[in-house]
Amino acid sequence: MPGRGERGLTLVELIAVTAILAILLLTVVRFEVFGYLAWKDEAGLLELRQELRQAVEIVVRELRLATNVTVYPASVTYTDSSGQSAVIELVDGRLTVRRGSTTATVGRQFTGLSFLQDPDSRLVTVRVTGVRPTGEPVELSGQVALRRWGGS
Repeated sequence: MPGRGERGLTLVELIAVTAILAILLLTVVRFEVFGYLAWKDEAGLLELRQELRQAVEIVVRELRLATNVTVYPASVTYTDSSGQSAVIELVDGRLTVRRGSTTATVGRQFTGLSFLQDPDSRLVTVRVTGVRPTGEPVELSGQVALRRWGGS
C-alpha cells in the first residue's frame, strides 16, 4: 500500500500523455504516407517517360530508314526498308505500326501523337504525349531527317 508521500499518475496526466503520443504518431504516419505517394507518383512518371522515349525512338528509327514518307498531323505513311507500305498512328492510347496485316503496338497510356514536317526541309518532328498519375500531361519529342518523302 502506497504511503502518503508517494505520488502516482492521475487520470488527467495519462490522458494528456496519450494525446501527445497520438499526435506524434499521426505526424509520423502522415510523413510516411506523403513519402509513399510521392514515390508512387515518381515511379509512374518514370514508367510513362520510358514508354514515351521508346515510342519516339521507334518512330524515329522507322522514319530514318523509310522512303516515300507522307506526313499527316496525327499519322505518317511510308514505305519501309523491305518495300512494304506502313502506317504509324495512335490507336486506343497505343502507338501502332501497321504493315499490311501485321500490327505492332507500343505503350498503353498515350494521349497524343503528332507529326510536323518543316516545309523547307526534310526534318520531321514527332511528339508523343501521355498523362502522369497526377493528371498532368507529359510530352516527349524527337526529330528525324527524311531520306525521301512523298509529300506533306
